[in-house]
Amino acid sequence: MKPLKYGDTIGVISPSSPAAGIFKYRFERGIKQLYDLGFKVEIGKSALQITGYSAGTAKDRATDLQEMFLNKEISAIICAIGGEHSCELLEYINFETIKANPKIIVGYSDITVLLLSIWTKTKMPTFYGPTLMTEFSEFGGILPFTKEWFCKTLMSDRPIGKLSSSKLIADEFISWGSIDDQQRKRRIIETEAFHFIKEGNGEGLLICACIEALSHLKGTLYMPDFTNSILFIETSSDRPNLPYLAAQLSDLINMKVFEKINGLVFGKKNWQESDINELKNLLLQKTKEFSFPIVIAADFGHISPILTLPIGCMLSLSSLDNSINFIESPFD
Repeated sequence: MKPLKYGDTIGVISPSSPAAGIFKYRFERGIKQLYDLGFKVEIGKSALQITGYSAGTAKDRATDLQEMFLNKEISAIICAIGGEHSCELLEYINFETIKANPKIIVGYSDITVLLLSIWTKTKMPTFYGPTLMTEFSEFGGILPFTKEWFCKTLMSDRPIGKLSSSKLIADEFISWGSIDDQQRKRRIIETEAFHFIKEGNGEGLLICACIEALSHLKGTLYMPDFTNSILFIETSSDRPNLPYLAAQLSDLINMKVFEKINGLVFGKKNWQESDINELKNLLLQKTKEFSFPIVIAADFGHISPILTLPIGCMLSLSSLDNSINFIESPFD
């Protein structure tokens, strides 16, 4: 697999939600942003379909994915958005085709299902990062931190090194389809940096997931092996739902995941301080039997701006210098 270069062609697909077809102006804004950044674009045949809750049939969406991997002119694949139904594609995907035609694929949220399934079946690195309809479709352009880490992660064959924290965060959601979404930027405020709530050191391969989407892989052949990994997890919930998170963390305990990992990193949420404190207590309580370090407030997943993270690459955590450091490149 090779790094992305300016002038390369990026394929855009909709593996799940039909939001690209519903909010076509946002899709077009994201496509224009890719061109403005210096890339060419190829749009999947089903990317703008609206078929009830999805962008075409499962077979249509899987075909789009396969064709992007087979197309020699495509250097990277960006998913338009997540949703709920990427799991429907798995029975139709030929993972040997993907393994024989390795290339960048990027997304988050429900795209967790595809990213982890591909990595599990092929050991090809995948990338937990921006989708077209969210980050690339920001009014006024992609946020600088998101752009910086998208380019840093995908456009160099060197390890990305130490992760940084964004000093700013988007503090509001503007309803898609509203006049505001077509006329102004979102409010931006200052935010905290990632930090350790349990000290220690750890090293392992990155496994990154939206915790809600990860549930689609439980009990399947597509669930990754967590042995000697660093687990990055985040939640799609904008409002705190600690009882649900507690149940999901208990599932990970019952699946023996916490017995296998060497570190845990939880994604940043723009919640009230009291809710963040409850989250810290929940994470510490659920992991009290384990010695691995824990970090919270890392910039990935359902916030803006975000990092682009290479699943399957080696990284280390150290509370001595408050660092998350990637020590392996995802590229040949």
